[in-house]
Amino acid sequence: MSLPLSARRYEKKELVGRGAYGVVYRGRDTVTGRIVAIKILNLDYEEDFSDMQREINLLSQLHSPHIAQYYGSFIESSR
Repeated sequence: MSLPLSARRYEKKELVGRGAYGVVYRGRDTVTGRIVAIKILNLDYEEDFSDMQREINLLSQLHSPHIAQYYGSFIESSR
């Protein structure tokens, strides 16, 4: 049985980087135990969301040992 993708599934660890749209943390998938990258975005404008959709689409198609594997994404409102 597969759990729904949500923030509760992932345990955020240390900060590993900052970028134009947000921050990246080392994390752990609490179901599989797999080490993951957690990218937390600050999307203030509609065009930011469109840019991120393009990045997600690209990442979901790439399969290389030199690029982090994309597993999924979700939106959690802070408002």
